[in-house]
Amino acid sequence: MDIAPVALSFDGMHLVGAGCVSSSGVISLAWLQYRFAVFIASYLDGWLRGQDLVSPGMGRNTFICLQFWKGSRGKARDRLKLRERAYMTSKQPYIILGFGGNCLDVLEILQLQDIPCLGFLDDAYVGEIFSGASVLGSLESARDYPDARFVNCIGSTATYRRRPEILARTGLTLDRFGTVIHPTASVSASAEIGPGTVLFQHVTLAAKCRLGAHVTVLPQSVVSHDCVVEDYSILAGGVILSGAVHVERCCYLGANSAVRSRLRVGEGSLVGMGSNVVRDVPSGQIVVGNPARILRPAP
Repeated sequence: MDIAPVALSFDGMHLVGAGCVSSSGVISLAWLQYRFAVFIASYLDGWLRGQDLVSPGMGRNTFICLQFWKGSRGKARDRLKLRERAYMTSKQPYIILGFGGNCLDVLEILQLQDIPCLGFLDDAYVGEIFSGASVLGSLESARDYPDARFVNCIGSTATYRRRPEILARTGLTLDRFGTVIHPTASVSASAEIGPGTVLFQHVTLAAKCRLGAHVTVLPQSVVSHDCVVEDYSILAGGVILSGAVHVERCCYLGANSAVRSRLRVGEGSLVGMGSNVVRDVPSGQIVVGNPARILRPAP
């Protein structure tokens, strides 16, 4: 009896896939296992929602994969593998720290997944409105929203070294920050992502990579296997980290830059746009070029 692979994707309240039936048309044990898996998957989703662990748009970020395959020596062994993967872990509304630039992109990521967003906090743009969300007040007013979760989008080539200082003004503890991941991002099951981290469109996190808290990874960037990106660092669009690269705290890697495998980018350093890093970068330095060379100390 040939057993066909089954791939199920969960979207909202709909579970789609293909069953398993023997060539003679008789319902097989595999088919019964498939139906049981559907039941378990549906129950799992209901339980998660009942425990207030998922947002209303969770279906877009939950994937339940079921696969049947044959055992060794030609003997058919129907096995079931179920994997639940949830990126958003709260129904709480979000508040975005900062306004303009990537902050607006993060709002659209939340809206795309039906995650409620109360608005922005920014010292300079109080009262401004974008896509129905307004700037509610300054960063210090974060304490006025005890039921909200926060995500930090403040960071540029001018401020990346001061991200811890800027966040400290909010008075928020680390547990108040959520993680925001675009649905098109590809994240390994063995990857670790810290609170307050944002992954934009088509980001790739490979096996066993680790991202700290308040890390920002912009579109099309690739973080290869065993990489470490420490707290507050920013990877601009199209950055490529080869295997086992270590990026220390408060770094900024410019658009389309690349780092060779097993190298270290020291704390507070900036890698210029399009640079190719082929040796370790000392802490607090700006490097540019191909191959990247030290230009001057970071301000």
